[in-house]
Amino acid sequence: MAFGDSKNVYFDITDTGGTVRNLSPYLTSVDGLPGTRELLDVTALGDSGRKFIPGLENSVVNLEGLYDDDTTGVGSHDVLQGLFKSASAVAIRYGPDGSTTAGKYRVTASVWVRDYNVMGRVGAVKSFRAALQVNGVVTLDVFT
Repeated sequence: MAFGDSKNVYFDITDTGGTVRNLSPYLTSVDGLPGTRELLDVTALGDSGRKFIPGLENSVVNLEGLYDDDTTGVGSHDVLQGLFKSASAVAIRYGPDGSTTAGKYRVTASVWVRDYNVMGRVGAVKSFRAALQVNGVVTLDVFT
């Protein structure tokens, strides 16, 4: 068994200009990958238990992190706000063990930024929450 610290997690997203942006330094949580798929109920009268067949993938990636409004286009706010308004799906890459080691697990997908919320609270740093809807299927492979 090989356990690892979450500090090594890597996550990037392609911005509206086509540049890959590493969001890892801003993130405190990545959840929802590789995702979910629908199971369609095919139970018939007379069956003694439920029966299912696989349906479509329907994955949502949830991000939480530190709000950074760096106006040069590289901060978490500029990247995610721009994508929230975008008319195109964009690519993501997720590496639970980082991104530089060949052979380590990698998840890729095309996504839409479905929800983007900036949060502020007394006594806390500004933060954000975003939901990315996968467009199509999630691909599981390894970094090369």
